Amino acid sequence: MLWLRHQARTKTPGPAAAILSDGQQEALRALCATLPAQADAQQTLIAIAKFGGYFGRKSDGPPGWRTIWKGFQYLTTYAEGFDAARNGSKATLREPS
Repeated sequence: MLWLRHQARTKTPGPAAAILSDGQQEALRALCATLPAQADAQQTLIAIAKFGGYFGRKSDGPPGWRTIWKGFQYLTTYAEGFDAARNGSKATLREPS
């Protein structure tokens, strides 16, 4: 998260592909249809922060750590579920008592 925020705040943000894992990138593209295929770090950071509650209005400043963290937690959870579904993971559930 620190590296993503650092890259997003530079004058020429680098590609997000160097920061996020393949599973996270795939999950992010599935969750955010408006995100370009070759999104830079700034576009990716804003998309992740929106999952954490960031509105991105004109008068808003950059997203804070808590908002980024909440969004990143959401993305990570979704990516893990995405990976489990793709690999055909079958979790056994207990019968309710």
